[in-house]
Amino acid sequence: MLVTIIDLAVPALIAANGVRLALGWLGVGCGYRGIVANLVALATLVPVGSTSLGGVYLSVFGTPSAATIVLTAIYGAELLAPRETPARPSFALLILIAIAGLLLYPATAGLTVFDPYALGFHGWSVPALMALMAVAGWALGARDVAWWIGLAAALFLARAANSHNLWDYLIDPFAMIIALALLAFLLAGRVLRPRAPA
Repeated sequence: MLVTIIDLAVPALIAANGVRLALGWLGVGCGYRGIVANLVALATLVPVGSTSLGGVYLSVFGTPSAATIVLTAIYGAELLAPRETPARPSFALLILIAIAGLLLYPATAGLTVFDPYALGFHGWSVPALMALMAVAGWALGARDVAWWIGLAAALFLARAANSHNLWDYLIDPFAMIIALALLAFLLAGRVLRPRAPA
């Protein structure tokens, strides 16, 4: 039941957030962005042949991980209560998601002789990594890191998806791609920002 709710809600929120952000960049008012974004979220649930638009996301990326759920929730909060200054994930969350993804996916794709994905089935390596990330988030004052790690652990313990691997609950390719893209935008904004005259 929980995995069905997640599988329906997360792709809808991802689509809605993408539209909301795009409309914001185009200068569309806050109220209109919310209305259009909510309509897009509903459209992902409409059947298209034997699936839906949300089903296409699931067929490409699989069940969303805690990283995707937390990123989606941070941006999705504005859909429920629109405001001029939208919520943003912490820099620490984006960095840690990117690090986790870069540790996992290149090696899992066979680019190294070591496969860290196998560690997610047993042992203390991945839980130790999660504990280190939680401590780093706490030290940096990033509450969203605690939400991410806590949610991943809870989903894993509840076996909310069809996986016995802790990595599947912690990170997925979509979350890594989004984290890297947001980091690139943040860093480009800092580099390209005009400097105040001295």
